Amino acid sequence: MCIRDSQKLCPAVIAQREEFSDVDFILTQSQGFALRRQTDAMTRQFYVSIEGEEIRCVIDNLSLHPVESWIIQVKFRRFIPGRPNRLVLPITLKKEFKNSYFNKEGTLKFRLDEIEIVTYNEDYPTTIDIDIENLTPLDPIRVGDIMRSLPDGVLLSPKYKNLHEIVATISMPRDDYIKDIEEHQEEWRKKKEMGEDAYDEYLEQLEDQKIKAQEEESKKSHKIEIADLEKDIKEYEAQAGEDTEVLSMIEDLKRFTEQQKRIEASKQAKKEAQAKRPRKEKSLKKIIAGMSAQLKAELGQEDEGKGKKK
Repeated sequence: MCIRDSQKLCPAVIAQREEFSDVDFILTQSQGFALRRQTDAMTRQFYVSIEGEEIRCVIDNLSLHPVESWIIQVKFRRFIPGRPNRLVLPITLKKEFKNSYFNKEGTLKFRLDEIEIVTYNEDYPTTIDIDIENLTPLDPIRVGDIMRSLPDGVLLSPKYKNLHEIVATISMPRDDYIKDIEEHQEEWRKKKEMGEDAYDEYLEQLEDQKIKAQEEESKKSHKIEIADLEKDIKEYEAQAGEDTEVLSMIEDLKRFTEQQKRIEASKQAKKEAQAKRPRKEKSLKKIIAGMSAQLKAELGQEDEGKGKKK
């Protein structure tokens, strides 16, 4: 007699716990696979009805045949709210996260893919969702970080003796990482050699040069665009003949080109006017130092005047 796969049976057991003894029963393959297909099947609670008694359980282990992949056995554990219930929760990433190292093609590695907890609560997280926003190559996520994120009534398993054990790390490509270190070292060296005030002024000059370079690049591309427009107008005029529609489009293109020229001329005039104005002191420290020196000079003159009167 041939038995269909869905009708095949598999043994199941609810393991003994404290005053409760083992409870053996039988599941069909379809029932076993229905359990397995549930979301968070290995961490959520189920009710097993045996001889009119409903027993709250969680799946401890679900064994599959190594070749044919049908279920060999399902082992459950009793879940008793208010008492310690051991669970193994998978570690997952939050759905939305931002991390500058990850965006720069950093490599994210998990050293642990699950965390064992003890819960006294009826409600508890079925996964450990970690946020990698503040994860850096020098500051990995550790077991202690997960422990601090657990809700009240949910504890880390006592098997974790070292709270500094690493859960997740992120690393940069070696060349980029070395480049970042070298840039920080160079910045520190210049600041030490030049002094804080001189270094701030140096950074301001670099920023001015950067802005100027961007403006020149923008101006260059704008000139190229106007030159291309004028070239296109000449080509269209040569090919248009007496086509009124094309001639109308050419007139629109001419007006647009003239408008772009006026915008560029206006920008250039503003820049020239700004260049003629006296440049204001950018450094606040210099302004304060100048005011302080002026105040001291005025106080010194007052003291000299009082001395002469005496």
